[in-house]
Amino acid sequence: EFQKDYPHVEIEITEGGSNTIETIMANREADLCIYAGGEGKDFEWIPLCEDRMLALVSPEHPLARAESVPLSAFTEEEFIMPMPGYDGEVRFILDKLDHWPRILFSACSDYTIINMVTEGLGVSILPELLLKNYNHRAVAIPIAPAQERVLGIGVPQLKSASPVTRNFMRYVEQYVSEKMG
Repeated sequence: EFQKDYPHVEIEITEGGSNTIETIMANREADLCIYAGGEGKDFEWIPLCEDRMLALVSPEHPLARAESVPLSAFTEEEFIMPMPGYDGEVRFILDKLDHWPRILFSACSDYTIINMVTEGLGVSILPELLLKNYNHRAVAIPIAPAQERVLGIGVPQLKSASPVTRNFMRYVEQYVSEKMG
């Protein structure tokens, strides 16, 4: 919608792990970022929505029919971990355990993690919003107690953000409000 309304504004999207995003923001190489867990970072943070983190298991896994997965159950599982820089929310969750599960593989691609879980190579934890956008056979189950991440917009400094940046932020906020209701 923003590009329809402002066809002469050029938007460049850069994807990266948390270290990349935080560096880009610290160096003011981007006007804003859409990020999970921006509280306490070196940029101003505007929360947008909560996103549940879900256990992901193969269809044949004993937990596949469970209504929820106790957080402690992960200690007994072989785990597929997102790569460093892409693992912030999962690392935060696993740090709540007495000991981490055995990390069998690490991958930076969510698609790779989903496929490895589907094939029974281990379990993982991924965000609900991400899982809704992939067609897959893996089983996503709520974790007990519930685990969430907060998605939001980060800007180096809100008061010095350009009018175009502020306007784009309003479009993002409106989009999230409509989609997340």
